[in-house]
Amino acid sequence: MAPTDRWSPNIRETFRHKLRNEWTKTTAFGHSYVLISELKRWMTSVEPGQTKNNTVLLLEDIYGKSGGTFFYTGSNSILEGSARSLKVFSMLLDLGYGHLLGEFTNARIIDDQLHLFPSHRDRLRVFLESKRIPNVEQILEGFEQRRRQFCPAIFESGSCGTYDDLNWVLPFAKHEPINEKGGTAEVSQVAIQEGFFSNPVKAKRFEEPGLGWVCS
Repeated sequence: MAPTDRWSPNIRETFRHKLRNEWTKTTAFGHSYVLISELKRWMTSVEPGQTKNNTVLLLEDIYGKSGGTFFYTGSNSILEGSARSLKVFSMLLDLGYGHLLGEFTNARIIDDQLHLFPSHRDRLRVFLESKRIPNVEQILEGFEQRRRQFCPAIFESGSCGTYDDLNWVLPFAKHEPINEKGGTAEVSQVAIQEGFFSNPVKAKRFEEPGLGWVCS
């Protein structure tokens, strides 16, 4: 019999509360995005009185405590490596389908390929249906609706990049046009949280309530 999400109320409510109220922010354009660094920090944390990190506790809550060392190796593969699935696991947990993590990762739905999910969706549907998983279309639609929130763009200071609206959320905390007098291009000044840069930032830094240090 396949495992199901047998939540302990404490770990479930803690995860969902933090995801929805602490780690989810809104851009200047009204789009939601998740602070992945904060999510990962909590998932790797060992709370006072516990001997296991929160990822292991969530895995145990779904599969029971009979997995032995599986939970430690499994949590490592969720959190680290080229096939990590922290975002995938978190989306499935929020949807109530955490027990399907193995099916998703076996179908190569992993964090580094989330932007390719639309092109992999049909293949995943066939795979889930072959496993006799119920409500496949509902699962896929819920996953797609959350996918972009977990894909905030990461910037490299001093370089240019192109991001399409279908796959990435631009985590602009503030947005202010600065050439409204016309011209051939629209130029804006934006503020971005410091954690969304992959390298040290030399731009102006200031502290924004609720967001921490941002750069503009």
